[in-house]
Amino acid sequence: MNKSNKSLKIIICGGGTGGHIYSSIAIADKLKEKLLYLNIYPNILFLGSLGRMEMEKIPLANYHIYGLKINKIPNILWKKLFVFPIQMINSFFTINNLIKKFNPNIVIGTGEFISLLPLIIAVYQKKPTLIQEQNLLPGSINKILSKYVDKICLTYEESLSYFKNKNKIIITGNPLRSEILNNFFSKKEACKKLGLKPDKPVILSIGGSQGAHSINNGWLKNIKILIDNNIQIIWQVGNNDFNKIQQKCIRHPNILIYKNIENINLAYAASDVVVSRSGGLAISELSTLGKPCLLIPFPWAKKDHQTINAQLLVNNNAALMIKDNEIETNMIKKTMKILNDVSIKNSLSKNILKFSKPNATEKIVDEILKLIL
Repeated sequence: MNKSNKSLKIIICGGGTGGHIYSSIAIADKLKEKLLYLNIYPNILFLGSLGRMEMEKIPLANYHIYGLKINKIPNILWKKLFVFPIQMINSFFTINNLIKKFNPNIVIGTGEFISLLPLIIAVYQKKPTLIQEQNLLPGSINKILSKYVDKICLTYEESLSYFKNKNKIIITGNPLRSEILNNFFSKKEACKKLGLKPDKPVILSIGGSQGAHSINNGWLKNIKILIDNNIQIIWQVGNNDFNKIQQKCIRHPNILIYKNIENINLAYAASDVVVSRSGGLAISELSTLGKPCLLIPFPWAKKDHQTINAQLLVNNNAALMIKDNEIETNMIKKTMKILNDVSIKNSLSKNILKFSKPNATEKIVDEILKLIL
């Protein structure tokens, strides 16, 4: 193929949560970088669900997204019987026409329900296809798609047993944002930029892309302990609890409250310990940065996949874990245990680094390029 003055069209599907969205953005960024280096212009189109996070986050990353009136299978019976089938039929024809008109060189899925129809239609139209799975326990959509797509990129070798088509599979790890991979700030530099004291302990609390109500309540109950012990906290509370926490929580220089943390690289660099949900992307970020952490799996995640993610690290002495219903009694105790015991902190940091796959994005993009160049 003559690689000068050419263009390639790419569709990427995935959304609903930060894990799916940020993974797809990382893939798009690396694809754009590599293709431009080859003098190939990438025309990248995202597909998402109207009203979901991706409709806001993807444009902020400077990509175009087409919103579809489709969401996951509803729990309400009358919607299952009437609205959902109509949505699916309408979306089928919309996506089918869109793919025909856009004529992509490849269609990529990073999970969630939005990936299903575009990938199935792409296979039917004989377009190259690839899916990427972030969690140890694969999502049902990716398990369905794995039978039909050309390539499957997994984060964990332990996920292999869930798939039959081993010849399609490559273990890559999770694609990470460049600001995570290129996080060269020292704790002193990061604390200075955030207005914190570098000589005092710092906790980073991340409740997932939409915040975590139970984790927020846990900190509210125990915030006096942090203040009395001169412990600083970078606290991502999400949109829903932000106003309530600002009103309830006294203004204190040790407490930084955010709806969402835009400069996540600074927050990671400043922190001594991280308290986090255990989605696939969060664990990959913590592993790459070698952060000692307390994991609190989201108890209502599909098939409890966050607990399965976290348990892998716990079994390898790479993280501590508590259940969501233990937050008010155990979260502060376990966090302080990591902060106050240097041997535990160092051991967790050393062991979680063993799960790091910093070249994941590069590997995934290389597989994409093999399918289209």
